[in-house]
Amino acid sequence: MTAQAGRLWALSILSGGSYVPVAGLRTRSFKVDNTNVDVTTADSAGRWQELLGNAGVQSLEIDAAGIYQQDATAKLLFQAASTSTLQTMRLVSPGIQIDGTFLVDSYEEAGPYNDATTFTVKLMSSGQPTFIYS
Repeated sequence: MTAQAGRLWALSILSGGSYVPVAGLRTRSFKVDNTNVDVTTADSAGRWQELLGNAGVQSLEIDAAGIYQQDATAKLLFQAASTSTLQTMRLVSPGIQIDGTFLVDSYEEAGPYNDATTFTVKLMSSGQPTFIYS
């Protein structure tokens, strides 16, 4: 497998029928989480934990951070966070595209005295996302 540049990742938000890239991003990451269902009993071999497959709740979390850009996507993210509305989003990285509906779980802006204004956003999936592998 060859190395991949992180700058090739893109996060976009659906607005007006088309996906608009979130400007100023420097870092993006995603995590698929599986909540396990423990079915361990006193009879479990060697007291080892036993888990039930395909039974827990799955979720997808996207984290992004960057330099704040005063544009439409910054406004969309802030409005979604402050009103707790779901947004259709797309994350593209080399090898995978993820489309889904997300709640802006948190949105933060910071303005250091002698540096650029930054922002961070955490997105939580609502429903099943679509994974497209290339």
